[in-house]
Amino acid sequence: MMPVGLIWFVLQQRMDGRREERAGQAGEATETAPASGPRAVAAIVATVLLVGGFVALMGWIAGLI
Repeated sequence: MMPVGLIWFVLQQRMDGRREERAGQAGEATETAPASGPRAVAAIVATVLLVGGFVALMGWIAGLI
């Protein structure tokens, strides 16, 4: 799951970045939602924390921790 999340994050950061920069410099709007970068980081951090918590919980239930 982690490699897929990392690939998704990299793709989100690279998609249409130059087009958005040019539009911003020209004072135009783009179709992309504002502040999607911080949302992507928050989603990845939440996923990592939730997966880690789930693994820890399952290890505790199974008696491995």
